[in-house]
Amino acid sequence: MTGQAARTGGLKWWGAGTTALAVGLVALTVFIGVSIVGFGADFALSSSTGIWTSVLPTNVTSLEGLNTSYVKWGNPTDGGTKSGFEFINVGSKSINVNEAFVVGTFIHHNQPITAYYTPTQVTLRINLAFSNPSLSTQFTYVLGFDETPNNASPCPYGGDSNGCYDKVTFPTGTPSEVFRSGDSKYTLTILGFSTSPTGSNPISEFVTKEKTNNTAYIVGKITLVCTDPVITAAPSNQTLLEGATAVFTTTATGTSLQYQWYKNGVALSNGGRISGVNTNTLTITATIP
Repeated sequence: MTGQAARTGGLKWWGAGTTALAVGLVALTVFIGVSIVGFGADFALSSSTGIWTSVLPTNVTSLEGLNTSYVKWGNPTDGGTKSGFEFINVGSKSINVNEAFVVGTFIHHNQPITAYYTPTQVTLRINLAFSNPSLSTQFTYVLGFDETPNNASPCPYGGDSNGCYDKVTFPTGTPSEVFRSGDSKYTLTILGFSTSPTGSNPISEFVTKEKTNNTAYIVGKITLVCTDPVITAAPSNQTLLEGATAVFTTTATGTSLQYQWYKNGVALSNGGRISGVNTNTLTITATIP
């Protein structure tokens, strides 16, 4: 018996092959399909790294540090330093699926600068290295940025004696990044910024003060999408006398298994002589050629 596989939406469907029911000289062909959605295990994170890969517009004044963990721009005033974004790695930690965790530390070095052009978008590429399971995977996210004039009146996000505050955002609807581990598919979703090193109460916007190294924590969540099913016993061929009852059974490992039986590629429905089309046992009574 041969196996077949196809993917529908976020689920994986496995065909157990062709099973023949011979009644007289007539063959009935049946396919078994099963989908599974399981529950994920914890991850052991070894480290995270992040680099800033691009900015928009591309002609930002005095830009430096692309493809490093610290990107800077502008011409400093009063002998100070440039403004910029910095990503600081996190070390090893245990991560629970479906629970928020700190991906890394974000610092906006918000310094007085002069610039014809400042970034409105900055792209961050994060690499997560796991020791259990052993894998390394990359994710890319785009941060929005509004660098306000220090002497604006009124200040759009508030201000103090050092000038108007700026704002960094993870845009609403930031897509989740997908990765696989073993026989399971997961997503990493960035939930936003937290002012707490524990990552509590993340928000999508981070308002930053002038002449300050503003620190926040980037918070993410790993979510299980689906786990591939494993069929351990496929249904067997049967040869019966006309009018007898045919029973086909399959077994599979996994949690939250869903079954659907097919005849000649068409999904069967319960009713009449057919029952169990959404269970692991299909019953056909009073078989006829």
